[in-house]
Amino acid sequence: GILVYVLPRLKRARQQARRLKQAHAGERAVAEYLEALREEGVRALHDLVGEGFNVDHVVVGPQGVFVLETKTISKPVDRDVRVVFDGERVSLGGYVPPRDPVVQVQAAATWVRRLLSEALGRDYAVRPVLLFPGWFVERTEAGKRSSVWVLEPKAFGPFLKREPVVLSAKEVAEVAFFLKRYSRATPGSG
Repeated sequence: GILVYVLPRLKRARQQARRLKQAHAGERAVAEYLEALREEGVRALHDLVGEGFNVDHVVVGPQGVFVLETKTISKPVDRDVRVVFDGERVSLGGYVPPRDPVVQVQAAATWVRRLLSEALGRDYAVRPVLLFPGWFVERTEAGKRSSVWVLEPKAFGPFLKREPVVLSAKEVAEVAFFLKRYSRATPGSG
């Protein structure tokens, strides 16, 4: 009787541990990629703790402030599937995630925007970006017009380069310094 009770729970715990390990590996890979953009004046901060949530990455560069949420999800091996972004939601091979990642990254961007405004006295535009490591991302016409970028991580740099310069080097340094200081002062930030 004990085995009937314990085995399903043990199986779920192992699956959860595997998902967490996979998510951490995806976030680490994105962090390494973002560090390669430092030469272009880009600063990246990782795991910024918010009010009951965390922001995977905040990127500050001459092109502005960007909130990046990494979604590391296993792809089915038996068929070719892709992430499709229609401007409002994403689907993965027809599957729509129950916790809407578009809403999640938009909320994180709004929080970072408010945090910067309250601390620095300036309203910075903050672009939400969803990253799907290892997936081909297809954006419909509405998806291309959306304020949310949904990308494979290596596409972020080229997208960033096409954006106009909106912050001076001094402003980039000021925002990055504040976020780094905030991160150090907040338990659980890394």
